[in-house]
Amino acid sequence: MPFSLIAKIPFQSIAAIVAGYLVMAVTTVITMAWTTSLLLPKQTKPNTNTSSASTPLPQQKPTTFYTLVNAIFGFVSAILGGITSTYIGPNNGIETYILSGIVFLFGFLYMFDEVFRRKRRDVAPLWYHICLIAFGTIGTIYGDYLAKVYVLKSGY
Repeated sequence: MPFSLIAKIPFQSIAAIVAGYLVMAVTTVITMAWTTSLLLPKQTKPNTNTSSASTPLPQQKPTTFYTLVNAIFGFVSAILGGITSTYIGPNNGIETYILSGIVFLFGFLYMFDEVFRRKRRDVAPLWYHICLIAFGTIGTIYGDYLAKVYVLKSGY
């Protein structure tokens, strides 16, 4: 990327990157809350105390199906973020590639923190972290492609 292109990144480009990331974050939070409530219901046990009927127990350990569904929804969130940043950005998709790099970096740092530093393999398996990095990076670039082919060509 030539230096002159980086120097010309205006406020609209920064807004496109931030908006794309926010779209990804909001859709990820919504879909994660939805899948958690559907796929990992809280277990309850009867309580002998008369003040409440039951006491919630900690949530179940995530299953492979739950983890896979979250990875797929992460891919969809990345596509939506890529579409958003391409649609808002003025530089023909350069913002989406910057967003993709940010997603890759954050995904790698999250994987490093979860798997290597804390050694917490019981929370999420290594394949899930690798899928998040791959799906996030590829999803934002695919969202850029979809925005260019379907949204921007149609004149919206």
